[in-house]
Amino acid sequence: MTTKRDIEIGELHVKTSKIRVTDPCYDPETTPSRCFTVIGKVKKGIWKCVATVVDMPTCGKRVSELWMHHSDIDELEYGDDYVDYVTVDSGQCGFFFNNDFKKLYKDRERSDEWYDMVCEENQNEGIILDEGVVTSSGLGDGAYDVFVSEDEDGNVESIRVVFIDLDEEGEDWVWATD
Repeated sequence: MTTKRDIEIGELHVKTSKIRVTDPCYDPETTPSRCFTVIGKVKKGIWKCVATVVDMPTCGKRVSELWMHHSDIDELEYGDDYVDYVTVDSGQCGFFFNNDFKKLYKDRERSDEWYDMVCEENQNEGIILDEGVVTSSGLGDGAYDVFVSEDEDGNVESIRVVFIDLDEEGEDWVWATD
């Protein structure tokens, strides 16, 4: 039986209307657009960032989902509106402030140092950065689906990337109890 638990990574103060969902190793100037997606019309304010971690009998603890939602939402309903997929080549994926991420990669030396730091600091369940949030991507490299939910005005209020879909994998799972 696989156990599943949500782990709060922290909060982001979102000041932009665009969030880039991407592997942090991808240079925004040279990476093909099929490797990332940019979510527009994102609600500004405080967002809570969460990693859903599963303990699978076959491969141990893995992040099955990375998601974040606006703090105005009392009871989170996962975003089920499919947006796109993203690819991962470094075993990591995150939600980044689009313009900050693009500026970071303008300076190659700075971006290389930043990427090295992300790789060193990111210990599976995720970290909050000045540019966004990043976590390991479940079973590693691959293509992963991205979902959103919107408020009544059409503003995005939650974003979710699914690395391991336990229901699709046919895994029996239960929420972990502490």
